[in-house]
Amino acid sequence: MRLIGMVMLFLCCTGGGFWLSGRLAGRVRRLESAEQLLTETIGMVRNQNLPTWEILSRLKDEGYFTDVSNADAAFGGFAADPLFRPAERVVLVRSGQLLGASDRESQAARLELELSALRRMRSDAEEERAVKGKLFRSMGLLLGSLAVVLAI
Repeated sequence: MRLIGMVMLFLCCTGGGFWLSGRLAGRVRRLESAEQLLTETIGMVRNQNLPTWEILSRLKDEGYFTDVSNADAAFGGFAADPLFRPAERVVLVRSGQLLGASDRESQAARLELELSALRRMRSDAEEERAVKGKLFRSMGLLLGSLAVVLAI
């Protein structure tokens, strides 16, 4: 019975480290999805000359949005994902506010600026995942091992 308890303690600590590492990887994937969303939006604004409601409808069909009543609600809903940090949410919400606010080229240029900010954030998140992900996994294993040794 004591052995089962030690194994459970080890697995819980190790699992916590791997879970935290997985959250960092999930954030990077979500930022990549946000980049793809903005890239597709820019393409629709610049090349297809579509009205805002049509852009939102097409993006909804591709699975990015659930509420397309207006651009603010659509991008705000996408940004509500808990994996995003506040600065990343601001970029996404601001992108929704830009859509339909001016002429086609101005919208595309301003969305390009938001996309470049999002790319920098994704790059930072990838670096964080590489460093902290390994740290979280190692700390989980170390704490699990320490807990087992202390329990003996």
